[in-house]
Amino acid sequence: MHLCGRPLGLRLSDVGELIIADAYLGLFAINWQEEKVIKILGAGELPTNDEKAPPIKYLNDLDILPDGRIIFSESSAKFDDRDFILDLFEHRPNGRLLIYDPRKKT
Repeated sequence: MHLCGRPLGLRLSDVGELIIADAYLGLFAINWQEEKVIKILGAGELPTNDEKAPPIKYLNDLDILPDGRIIFSESSAKFDDRDFILDLFEHRPNGRLLIYDPRKKT
């Protein structure tokens, strides 16, 4: 799954793109009219310019806000599902919510 992906969140945007939160590969948009797959944020990439922020590890789900921003969740910024037992043993708040603004590309 870590090679081919595991989409866990799917939503259609107001502009007709399919937005995908893939657990292993990151956040993507599929533009049907242009027949393009657009990588918004890939696994292992930093979600912000803050170098202290952990890179994307394991996305879970997403939703699209009325203003077009995409809010998405990450189950753990430290472990993926192959190491879920480590997350259970550590028992720390490793998850987070992130927001992407497609107009500003931030």
